[in-house]
Amino acid sequence: MNMFMVPLVFGVGLSQELIRDEPLGRISSPIRQKAMAIIADVRNLRPVLDADSREELLVTCWESVLCLPASEGLAEEVSDPSEGRANVGLFSMTMQSLRSLLEALVTEKPTEIQSCLELLEMWLNSRNDHERERAMWCATCLLGFTVKMNNFQVETPFPRLGHLVRMLAMHCQDPVDGVRSLAAEAVYNLYRILLLQKQMTRETQGPLEGEGTSEAYSPHSFYDNTIQIGKVFAEYFTEIQLCDLVLEAIEGLTDDKAKLSLAAAQLMNAVIEERGRDMIKVEAIVEGILGQLNKNLEARTEEETLQAMCSLTGSNTRAVVSVLLSKPWPWDRYRCPGPGAHSAAQEAPCAWPQAQMKSHSAFGAQWDTILSVVQLFTDILEKKRSREDAEELDAQPVAVTCVLCEMLSRSLCLEAVQQNFPRLLLAVLYHLYWVTEQNARQKMAVSREEGTLDSESESFDPASCALEVVKLVLAAADERVVSHADDLHCWDLLSSSTSFHTWVMDLTRAMVKTCDPSLLHELMALVQKSLHSVDEGRKILARAVYAQLLWHPSVGHTLMPQSLGTVTEWFKDPDISMVEISLRGITNLALYPELSEALGRLVPYLRGFLSAEARVAVQALEGLQNIMQHTRDKDIQGMFCSICQHLRPLISDEREPVRIAATSALGHMLSRDMKYKLGATMKRELYTFLVPLLLNMQEENSEVVKPPLASSSVLALSTVTLSL
Repeated sequence: MNMFMVPLVFGVGLSQELIRDEPLGRISSPIRQKAMAIIADVRNLRPVLDADSREELLVTCWESVLCLPASEGLAEEVSDPSEGRANVGLFSMTMQSLRSLLEALVTEKPTEIQSCLELLEMWLNSRNDHERERAMWCATCLLGFTVKMNNFQVETPFPRLGHLVRMLAMHCQDPVDGVRSLAAEAVYNLYRILLLQKQMTRETQGPLEGEGTSEAYSPHSFYDNTIQIGKVFAEYFTEIQLCDLVLEAIEGLTDDKAKLSLAAAQLMNAVIEERGRDMIKVEAIVEGILGQLNKNLEARTEEETLQAMCSLTGSNTRAVVSVLLSKPWPWDRYRCPGPGAHSAAQEAPCAWPQAQMKSHSAFGAQWDTILSVVQLFTDILEKKRSREDAEELDAQPVAVTCVLCEMLSRSLCLEAVQQNFPRLLLAVLYHLYWVTEQNARQKMAVSREEGTLDSESESFDPASCALEVVKLVLAAADERVVSHADDLHCWDLLSSSTSFHTWVMDLTRAMVKTCDPSLLHELMALVQKSLHSVDEGRKILARAVYAQLLWHPSVGHTLMPQSLGTVTEWFKDPDISMVEISLRGITNLALYPELSEALGRLVPYLRGFLSAEARVAVQALEGLQNIMQHTRDKDIQGMFCSICQHLRPLISDEREPVRIAATSALGHMLSRDMKYKLGATMKRELYTFLVPLLLNMQEENSEVVKPPLASSSVLALSTVTLSL
């Protein structure tokens, strides 16, 4: 070291000792003021202080000055008013000396500005208003000096920019107006530094978008406006700085000062909205937010936090939803009231933390988010499953249906469902098939205390929850579908996986009755892709929907060339459910006279199914009925006579559904035959039906004698015989 510099360094050390010796509770002499003035002068002469020496010097000066009593206290600590005014004047001079010292340090080493600012943090967080105000004044000075230097050829680094912005931004909503004003000025100075550095590094590449627009902002722009700060600074953060800011903001959500906790939430939300796609450590952020939501946050803070979660989900859907779905779910919120009950999800007291529920509900607040979430949920529900998985129920798709129950109360959610309707509906129906197939209700139970699955606790029915989602999805597309399904008692029919295909066909029937044809065509296009799927549930669902969609004239005519061959192939399937679906398809295709010749050739096959089990026989009877009613075949009596021998025993069948279906089919067939002159063979066949029909009239079961069943058949036969 130059010998000339030794006394300068010694002078700095001695001045620091003098400052330390000054009492912190009062200002009784100009020693600290003069000591700082000396140090400022020495700093202008150098040598440059190393980092440790600079930190020690700043902490010494700030401890000595910032912790002094407030100005009012300085004046009141002495009895003589003139002496009090002198103390206040001395304090003002001391602050000016401190200001000169800070300017000297910035000039000496502008690249260390952030470390200098971070040393102020303990006073910025002080519970004493005057200490926070003085500390923010120092921060404003440091940043202001940096701007005035206007020397940005050498970049002034802010390695922890996220931390620095959060530290300053919080105080733009400080309870004390003086602190807010100074914080806004400090934030503005920091913004100008970053903008000038950006311009300097890009000056050879032409003007930047927004370049030279620093005057578009002012300190007033950031006053009490943390949201604006987040939006303006978002572009300057690296991914690590962005993550650090958000994680620190999460910690600030529980600040005991309501304005500061709100500021933390607003800052977090603003930067996530701007830069959510660049976020790293998403899982840690979600965990942090959930932890804070489990606490009693102030209402506005909670609302802003949920908006931040929603924005984060929109840009990181899979990562956020994966974390949320990995948490224990409040199954007791959806307890099933009893066996066989498929009703709406029931509200129930739940000790499970509410954070997850609040987060899922918030998904419905932003269109982009809800659209992404609905698409992801559809992917999860569509996930392939197999019978080998039946031993252990996958809780994730079950939780998804619970979340959908929560979300679909929002109008934006309904719009997202409408946009994804056919695919989402099929995904939920596929999930419903598997929870029914796995008898899932017996595998899941609710622990109210822990919100976990527990075999000794109250049962939870995943099928009931999934069925509720089906209703909500259908209602979003067309309310009339649900109403028509109610009239058909669709919701009461789903008791097991063996009746799933019948239920789906009846539900599709309700859709054909009410939905727009374009929607039905879109649905048909989707199910056609899965008609030959190796996934059993997907194949059953696709074929059941396909068979019933043929009932709609527009869909039926569009697929008429190949649809008959498609459904007749399913006759060969060993699964009786597939045979029943095939017969339903033929029943619907029989409505189209264009196919009467081809369908007439299928009559012998359908006759063979009349001796099968009840549900197949019933469907075969309906198919024969439609073929007879809509055929163009001139030998209609011959076709009827070929059916009679197989139909007659069914009029007295001990299985009630078969007996009812056979009687109804006979009545409809005869209504067609009355248009023709009857031959002898036809007459003989008709007379053979009179006795079993009259016997049916004596049955107590009222359904048998209702028109157009037995009574209508007897009436038709009577009309025929009287006309002979």
